[in-house]
Amino acid sequence: MHIGIDARLLYYQMGGISQYVRWLLPALAELDRANRYTVFHSRKDGRTYTPSAPNFQRKNLWTPCHHRLERWALAGEVARFRLDALHSPDFIPPRFGARRHIITVHDLNFIYYPEFLTPESMRYYADQIQWAVQKADHISADSHATRYDLIEHLRAPPGKITTIHLAANPLYAREYGETAVQQTLDQFHLPRGFILFVGTLEPRKNIPFLLDAYDRLLKTTAVDPPLILVGRKGWIYDDIFKHIEELGLTGRARHLEGIYDE
Repeated sequence: MHIGIDARLLYYQMGGISQYVRWLLPALAELDRANRYTVFHSRKDGRTYTPSAPNFQRKNLWTPCHHRLERWALAGEVARFRLDALHSPDFIPPRFGARRHIITVHDLNFIYYPEFLTPESMRYYADQIQWAVQKADHISADSHATRYDLIEHLRAPPGKITTIHLAANPLYAREYGETAVQQTLDQFHLPRGFILFVGTLEPRKNIPFLLDAYDRLLKTTAVDPPLILVGRKGWIYDDIFKHIEELGLTGRARHLEGIYDE
């Protein structure tokens, strides 16, 4: 089979979906030597995430992610590759371009919490997700909860949804010696024990609730580890830092930005 994977999002951001795509590619290269893969990148992306395995090739596309004409423009670009299947990890497949279209839906939080999206993003997702679910030949859901939401809210046929839980990043299984651990702690001025949050700082991550729980922990127990927030600043992140000040947690709740996985 000739399988295409839409990896264009890797150029725009390194959030959760991009991380999913980044580590899906080497895992597929290790597991599957029989099928042929074409990985589609943004033409602007000079980085190389496509595996060097002989059954993988990279192709650059012009179509940007999350564009109002994306479905049509992407279809025109991928059709010439005559794909047996195209996997869209960011859930929006093209209008045509492959014999089968597989999408991954990570969550449907925007249905429950529309206030956590910009009006522009809300319009985009509301318009695209219903069409994408109906268009897809098969759907991969990250969790049983997402599978349930697809069936309950978008009337997706249960028979074309498979729950595939995400695996842990291989980096998290790496063991480090005492010297390396202490050097990292010293570099970021961290004690031996701390509470860690990793993710983009934005409203839908509900960080104010985490801060409230952390504040209660400090006030009701003898435990006092610092709370470390690691991640880039998203949209409307100012309220998070304002809440830290309101709770008097300045110095206890800290933000670290620009931290690499390694």
